[in-house]
Amino acid sequence: MKEIFNIQPSISSETHSPSDFFHVFQDIEKFNYGYFFLAIVVFSIVAYLLGSLNAGQIMSKIWKKDLGQEGSGNYGATNAFRAWGSKGFAIVFILDMMKSISAALVIWFLAILIGKIIISDETIIFLELTLAIPFAIVFVMIGHTYPLYFGFKGGKGVACSFGLIIVINWIFALIAISCFGVILKITKKMSAASIFGTLIGGILLLFQPLMYSTQAYVLVPGWSLMWSIWPGVFITVMIVEIKHIPNIKRMIRGEELSIGNENK
Repeated sequence: MKEIFNIQPSISSETHSPSDFFHVFQDIEKFNYGYFFLAIVVFSIVAYLLGSLNAGQIMSKIWKKDLGQEGSGNYGATNAFRAWGSKGFAIVFILDMMKSISAALVIWFLAILIGKIIISDETIIFLELTLAIPFAIVFVMIGHTYPLYFGFKGGKGVACSFGLIIVINWIFALIAISCFGVILKITKKMSAASIFGTLIGGILLLFQPLMYSTQAYVLVPGWSLMWSIWPGVFITVMIVEIKHIPNIKRMIRGEELSIGNENK
């Protein structure tokens, strides 16, 4: 078992300076696009199925109080706060956030098994598999927002986006969550905190590939997270912002209600 996890990527993931950020393309002839795109497809299916385990829907059944009939009718953490208070918010938020983290760990484990056992040559395959992970994690967001198991009625992806930030760089995640708390305290609007907290986290992650070490503060070991971070982060943030368009319109009109007064 120990040998299974003792793997090396096909293109070196050692520390590089920012000026050597595109060192991966020096060995681009070694990169197998077939494995890369196949990994995206397989991992995306796994991620979507995991993302479809919507915490709001599950807690609705456990507590016998349907979030779909409360507040905004959304099955995310914000509406859980409206319906169940801070306890409900914390439970739903943490469970949904853990989906992104769990999906990353599951997919990382699959990458190891595929590279080490199935293909029996991890030096060829591991980079292709790990670069596919940020794309696949987007499907956790899609599964959360449109869950297969619950009639495609889910949340807005805020907790899942924070989970993705934690996986890629937990220091950035702490900053984003802190900003979320500060904005919530100032505005008293959960939607504003969600919108700007996620946006700030996404902006910070844009600098991750440019950091001195692409592995700095990465939660999942062995990731060669580089250029594939950018499209994954962009799509994740866009899902959150698009799902909050009604809230943004209400804020512009001055109609978005504050915590304790929310009924929308």
